[in-house]
Amino acid sequence: MQSVSLDVQLKDRVRARRPRNLPLSAYASGWIQAAIHLTAFAGSLWLLSGETRPGAVLLGSLAFGWAWFCLLMVGHDAMHQAFFPSRRLNQVVAFLTLDCLLFSRASWQYGHNVVHHGRPYSREDGMYLRADSVAGDLWNLLAMVLTYIAWDLVRLFSRPTWHEWLGMSVRMTLLWSLLPLALLPAILFLLLCGNYLGLLSHALPVGRRTSDPVLRQLRTTWDLYPESFFASLLMGGLNAHATHHVYPSLPRGAQPLGSRILSQEAGTEHRCVHTLAGLWTLFRLRRYCTTDVATEASIIAARSGSGVVLLSNTGVGELVSGAEAVHESAVQSHAASMHERRVGERRRVHRPIAFPDRRKGDRRTGAVASAP
Repeated sequence: MQSVSLDVQLKDRVRARRPRNLPLSAYASGWIQAAIHLTAFAGSLWLLSGETRPGAVLLGSLAFGWAWFCLLMVGHDAMHQAFFPSRRLNQVVAFLTLDCLLFSRASWQYGHNVVHHGRPYSREDGMYLRADSVAGDLWNLLAMVLTYIAWDLVRLFSRPTWHEWLGMSVRMTLLWSLLPLALLPAILFLLLCGNYLGLLSHALPVGRRTSDPVLRQLRTTWDLYPESFFASLLMGGLNAHATHHVYPSLPRGAQPLGSRILSQEAGTEHRCVHTLAGLWTLFRLRRYCTTDVATEASIIAARSGSGVVLLSNTGVGELVSGAEAVHESAVQSHAASMHERRVGERRRVHRPIAFPDRRKGDRRTGAVASAP
């Protein structure tokens, strides 16, 4: 009962300290980054038009895929009302950077805002790394994107709206302009950026169920260089990802403040990475979960075989959403396998004991002894 009360106190403290009445300067960081991303997007698209040299196509596609990902993250901010203080302007930006570039706002609203933020690591959530290879990670993210596009197509014919038809027309024109050479490498680099600049911050979740929404977000997300403007520029604003999950409508310029608030109020529950070694370790251990809250130093130690206990999160499903006790069974299974490993040799040399026969004989002996 004491831990529950502490959870509630943490939730209340964090919510009470949410930055409010932010000045326009808090949004300026996101606007500057969006301008850089848009310039890289338009410039690389222009360089790719008519380009046939394989090396130039590959480099142009790399720049285009990164800028493509970053503009989608501008739409992500706008859908969270974190790009402009005006809701109407946010909707316009989201239309231009989501509907016109890859998938509609409606699909993103359900898949990201409802499922990913509301039920992280649930069966419906596809926004975490769970494969044991880079190819598997790419396939999982591609499957999620294709699912969103399939939802778009269903809505286009079942409940058509002019803005969704317009968005689909613009994005088909964009994809057509990348043919014949640049489309596949551009999509490949988009998926790579989405996984390892975006979803890497969801690596190594803490597999402990909690009913507290703030703890649930902190235990499934890391902040990666949350104070760095360059990290925010490179990762499309997803570097302060734990802060974003707790304060979704916080603009990029205010995320360092939000990260400091979480460090003060949540302590070790607010997990941060500030070194390249920490980033590399998150990448290496991305398909695992931990049994306890792990600091950056702990996960680096875990890579060498010491430190925190690691369990695979592949196929876990409702890991920390509180719906099922899957993690507890995984821990028990892991402990049982370790016990079997320790006593396996000794068990193989033991002769089996016929317990039923012995018990039957004991009962018969006792029956004869007690007979009159």
